[in-house]
Amino acid sequence: MNRSKRWNRFRVEEAWWTPLVQRYQEESKGLSAEDATTSASDVVFPEPPSSAASTRKQPRPELLPDRVSLSPGKHKYVLVKATHSANDDVFWFVKSAPPSECGGPYHGNVAQDLLEWIEAAGYDATVTGGGRIDYRRADSLAVVYGFSYGFGMGDHKRAASLIEEWSEGTIDAVHDNSEGLY
Repeated sequence: MNRSKRWNRFRVEEAWWTPLVQRYQEESKGLSAEDATTSASDVVFPEPPSSAASTRKQPRPELLPDRVSLSPGKHKYVLVKATHSANDDVFWFVKSAPPSECGGPYHGNVAQDLLEWIEAAGYDATVTGGGRIDYRRADSLAVVYGFSYGFGMGDHKRAASLIEEWSEGTIDAVHDNSEGLY
């Protein structure tokens, strides 16, 4: 297996507990160790938000990835639907990648980065199915076929349509819904 390049280092500037820590630091200046000990009744916690809706991320369509991501050759693909409860927008995504690009040999590995990206933009993401795409760059041809054991057969017609729309007609995308193709 190849090591993932998705890990990054981050630093938290401020979190929900920051005001509590700052207040404790201010109030404990100049106290001896004996005086600094507090009981549980001395601690005051902030009130949680009144509703879950106020903490829900607003949709940010400008942060969404490209609708189609293809790698040349025969690779597994996933079809992903992105929605948000605040509006009626629906976005569809197709991603095809070899194991060396996505960190593993399964359809779930192909979908992982895409799902994380869509959810970071404030949308709910669902893998609606998958299969394989044989993308022949030299021939400008993409053949969508097969199925995913984990997600089921994708809507190959929709995937082919998305590829053609994304490529502005430069890629001829066809689909094959025959049974038994893996």
